[in-house]
Amino acid sequence: MMHLQQMDDRVSVHRDWFSSYNFHLITEADKVKKLVDICIQRGICSLDCETTGVDNRIYPDSHFDDGIKSRHGIRTIDRIVGLCTSFDGRNGYYLPLTHEPDDSPNLPWDYTWDEITRLIENCIIIFHNSKFDCEFLYPPTGINQYDFNRYEDTLFISKIINPLKTNPNGLKPLTRIHFGVDMVELDELFTDERKEQLKKEGRRYNFALLHPKEGLEYGCSDGIFTYGLLYKLIERLSEQDKKIYNLSLIHI
Repeated sequence: MMHLQQMDDRVSVHRDWFSSYNFHLITEADKVKKLVDICIQRGICSLDCETTGVDNRIYPDSHFDDGIKSRHGIRTIDRIVGLCTSFDGRNGYYLPLTHEPDDSPNLPWDYTWDEITRLIENCIIIFHNSKFDCEFLYPPTGINQYDFNRYEDTLFISKIINPLKTNPNGLKPLTRIHFGVDMVELDELFTDERKEQLKKEGRRYNFALLHPKEGLEYGCSDGIFTYGLLYKLIERLSEQDKKIYNLSLIHI
């Protein structure tokens, strides 16, 4: 099986389960292409957006009054900071795009989105809450309508299996249930001193404030466990459940 070269990284938060998985930081354009090629060859991969927040309302560039012209003339209120993916549930890949620290190895924006657009058009994508991610992905990719035969949604599968609102459907609680793993929480990546400083500045802490190496395990694990959950959950679906699931995807 093809593998990307493991890059050096700095562990900012430790979990015993880290040693069972591989976390890769992609900082070179040619490795983005190689990663996309591998995912397309495999035929299926997870895709998760790390963002500055959850406001995915879309407006034309003129709404922002900052003079920036985006790829397709539209943007979300909050922005994508990086992308997470996995094609095997063991290797997680993080693609940094708009991290704020000066020495962040952010990837070239347009080139990366050309490759991600190619990925979405040629590979089955696994999301956890596709509506959230697809809204963020629409402005940079220009893909508005997703063919429901070309993606899976582990959040919807979980809701079909356990439809009661009291049942946990978030990625982190589902990962704890099905893998016995406690994923990293975002606030763990900020020291108390840093939180206090941000509070004084009137700023919320978000993923963009971190160096990509600080958030590597956090981001990669989103891709890893979104991929793995699909196979844990889908085997529990009855034939009737599968019909309900497909109808749900059609009407998203």
